[in-house]
Amino acid sequence: MSAASLKQGRSSDTQWLFELFRATNRDYIDSTWGWDELLQREAFFTNLPGTQFRILELNGKAVGGYHLANKQDHLWLEMILVDPACQRQRLGTLMMHELKERAQAAGLPVRLSVLRVNPALHFYSAQGFETVAEDQFSLKMQWQSQGASE
Repeated sequence: MSAASLKQGRSSDTQWLFELFRATNRDYIDSTWGWDELLQREAFFTNLPGTQFRILELNGKAVGGYHLANKQDHLWLEMILVDPACQRQRLGTLMMHELKERAQAAGLPVRLSVLRVNPALHFYSAQGFETVAEDQFSLKMQWQSQGASE
């Protein structure tokens, strides 16, 4: 694999991250609820600033990132993003390895929600996440770190 590294995001990364979110998730959101550009942009910029992401760089170029929030009894994986041109190169697995290490160190499970129509749910299953709840639109999944209580 080429030289890949993770760094803390900056405010200046937020626009790029939103564009990556749009490129990777718009079709799934659109087919589930309909895409509202203004609503999605406002929600992203308000709730997911670049400073709260870990940015994945490949040979010095940003190609992905993830947002992991600390909750009282778990870590919440808000999203993990990989540039479509760089997918299927194990970059998502690289980010998943780091966030699992963070969960392991904290002794907490990682939880997430994924739309049923999003093929990423297969990636999460392959990463050891198990479905713990579901609704009409999404699956709630969890990865249990060793030593974490349920």
